[in-house]
Amino acid sequence: MLTGPAYAAEVSMQAFAFVPATLTVHKGATVVWTNHDEVPHSVTAADGRFDSGPVAPGKSFEWVAPDDRAVAYHCIYHPSMSGSIKITAKP
Repeated sequence: MLTGPAYAAEVSMQAFAFVPATLTVHKGATVVWTNHDEVPHSVTAADGRFDSGPVAPGKSFEWVAPDDRAVAYHCIYHPSMSGSIKITAKP
């Protein structure tokens, strides 16, 4: 999903899943994950590029895509929660 002039994207943490689970953004885009569950989650990159630490219910974590490499991520508390981001060069 490519959105708006700032190329921001939102991911919900709900029902123990990242929604959407796959996302496409431009380099420099801000991705915001918001926890809509009643338990903490994390947003942890498989390659170590980012780690939100615990994201409490109702709270968010933001990350700016610094390059055009794809990244897979998961929740350290709930390993079945996983997602990925494809990052493209700016148009």
